[in-house]
Order: sequence, then C-alpha cells, then structure tokens
Amino acid sequence: MKHRRSGAVKGKGGRNVSDAPPKPRSKPKTPPKRNVPRPEAKAKTPPKRTWPKPFPSSRVKPGAPNDIGPFQALPEMLGHSESFLTIIDAGAHDGNLTDVFLELWPLARVYCFDPDPQSIERLHAKFDGDDRVTVIPAALGSRNGKADFHICGANTEMSSLLPRGDWEGRRYYRHTVREVIKVDVVTLDRFASENSIANIDLLKMDVQGGEAALLRGAKGLLSEHRIQTIYGEVMFTTVYEGAAVFWELCRQLDRDGYTLFDIYNMLRSWINRQLKYGDALWVGPRVRQILNEYPEDWLKKSLEHRMRPDL
Repeated sequence: MKHRRSGAVKGKGGRNVSDAPPKPRSKPKTPPKRNVPRPEAKAKTPPKRTWPKPFPSSRVKPGAPNDIGPFQALPEMLGHSESFLTIIDAGAHDGNLTDVFLELWPLARVYCFDPDPQSIERLHAKFDGDDRVTVIPAALGSRNGKADFHICGANTEMSSLLPRGDWEGRRYYRHTVREVIKVDVVTLDRFASENSIANIDLLKMDVQGGEAALLRGAKGLLSEHRIQTIYGEVMFTTVYEGAAVFWELCRQLDRDGYTLFDIYNMLRSWINRQLKYGDALWVGPRVRQILNEYPEDWLKKSLEHRMRPDL
C-alpha cells in the first residue's frame, strides 16, 4: 500500500494538487511609454588619415597626396639613408638644416659655411667631434678675398654681405644693422677644387640676397652639371641692395640647364599680405632625367611606403 504525503489533496482526475505543474507566472505590466525624444545619432567621423610627418626644419604640413616638402622629395632624387652624399650648407647659421641632412643621410659629408662669428661659435660647439661635418668660417661669393658683412642686431639670421635697402613702404619688415665687419669670402669653384670635391649632390643657400653672387662663384661647377640639386631661400621683393629676386635666379640657373622643381614655405607680410620670401628647389639635368623616367604612380607608392613600411 502506497502512502500519500501528508497534506496532499486530490484534485480532478485523481491527481494530487501538489503534483500538478505550476501555473506560468503572468508578465509584469510595463508602464506606458512616454514620448521621450530619442537622442540624435552621432555622425560617424571618418578615420583621420596620417600623412608622412615632415622634419621640423622643413616647415611643411602635408595635406594632400601630392603635397610633399623638400626633405621628402630630395631623397627620391638623391637616394635614401644609405647614400654617400656631398652637401654644401651655405649660411648654416645654427646648424638646424645640417641636423636634418644628417638625419636623412647619415653617411653624408656636410660643409657648413657662415661668416658670422656667433654662428661659427655655435656650429663648432654643435658639430666638433662629428667627422661628417666641416665648419668653414667664410662666406660663399663671386670672388675670393675680404668683404663687408652687415650684422643685424634683432635677428642675426638677416645678416648679409649686402647692405639693407632704404625702401619706402612696408613691403618687408626691417632690421637695424648693428655693426659691419670684414669677413673672408671664397668661391665654391675654388673650394671644390682645393678640397678635391668632384660632385655636389645638394647645394643649400640661405645667404640673404647673396644667392646670385654665390652662383656666379660656382659657374664652373654649374656649367659642368657637377651640382645635382639646389635648395635655397628666395626673395620676391627687394630687401638688400643689389640682391636678385626669385625670377632673376631662375633665369641665371636656366642658362646652365637647371630647372625649377617646386616652391615651398611662402611667407607674406602680416600687415599688408605682401609676398616676401619662400624656398625654391632646382634640379640639374641628371636629376631631371630621373624625374622624367619615373612611372606615373611613383609619388603615390612613395607616400604609401612611408605610411605603411610593411607594404
């Protein structure tokens, strides 16, 4: 005989009530929805594209695939870090661009020219002990000998072999000449001959109006196309007495077969927006031939390689 559990009650069909399956619970009543405004969906911003980071001294901020600075274009012309280059830094000042050159081409040989005694002291303090850099306390010009050097007080970077012009109007900001000293001047032709320099891969000029005289002193090298590229500051308005402006330098270089590649870092007056100066890059016939033989997509591939070195 089977015993029933105490308290069990028989229901319909003879089943124990306690054995019946539990009734499903009713869902809790949800409160009525209120008319709450839905938050607006945030627009998805496209991922920020990272362009090759320019070197600090280049003052270039690339913003498009075909917008590259001079120190991104020059390695495509002259070779990359493994290249043995000869570089002339005329108007080296404090050596900032020499640092860039050595970062781009660690095996390069750089000759720094500057007649300013303070700049010479800074260059020696910075590069003494580095066999890749030679400091020459002289200016590059059209003839060998001595010349007046006008030192500006507020900004010694504006010092020049040429006196500052007394021009009317605010076409350019002015700096007062603090003193005039005698400095050594040498031609690039003579320096290259005396130091057995057969080829110059890059001539950098920052000589404050002395560009035309410097190029006249390098006539032998230019006529034989022994200078491959020329990069320098150019003036668009007259600042120094007798200084050549940009288009005059273009004509001078064109006679020896050098053509303009690009213009960079153009600066205008903050007062009247007068275009004052910028930087220009010229290439010789050999580099021009290399550029003409590049495939159509060389620049795109070059930038992709800098952004994704694993490609």
